[in-house]
This record gives sequence, C-alpha cells and structure tokens, in this order.
Amino acid sequence: MKSLTIKDLNNDTIQIDVDQIFYAQVDNDIIDIYLEKDKYQVKGSLGGLQANLPAAMFARPRINTLVNLSKIDLLRSGELHFVKPRNGFPIAVTRSYKDNFRHQYEVYRQNNK
Repeated sequence: MKSLTIKDLNNDTIQIDVDQIFYAQVDNDIIDIYLEKDKYQVKGSLGGLQANLPAAMFARPRINTLVNLSKIDLLRSGELHFVKPRNGFPIAVTRSYKDNFRHQYEVYRQNNK
C-alpha cells in the first residue's frame, strides 16, 4: 500500500501508511491526521493533503474533514461512524457535501467487496 511522507509541526519527517489513516481535519492551516492510535499535526491545506492520497479511497464529508472510506463502519443520514477503535463519536456530513460523499462511498463499497 502507498505511504505518505510528511513533516510534522516539529519539522520531523514521518512516514504514514495511507491505509492506516482514519481521517484528517484542518483548522487554521493545521491538519490533524488521525490514525488508529496516533495523531500527527502538519501545516498545510486539506486539499494539498488530499492531492497526495488515493482519490478512490478518501472523500470529504464536510469542508474541513477528509475521511478514509475503508474505515467507515456505518453511514447514516447526516453522519458517519468509524470502525473501532475510532468509533467513539460520529462525524457530521454537511448538506453541501452529502450527495457527493455518499456517491463516493457507494462507489468505494462496490469496488471493494
């Protein structure tokens, strides 16, 4: 599987297996990348991160969040739930992203049965 090489806020180089990423959220040009147990912080834009990830595997449920479609356990109207261990809270899917996100998720599921 593909890996991603990033520099964290301490300027340390980190290599992440793309399939280990659950989701990423951006706030004021700081991206929090959540893995199964770890979290990394990098400076940049979510679009820049998304451009370095497989398009068929990642989608945005809202403007500031990017999720790994393989880590979704349940997609309900207006929210998604992750598989364990990051299943403690849902992520809202906003109206403006809902249709496109649902389509990307369904295509992913069809291609990865």
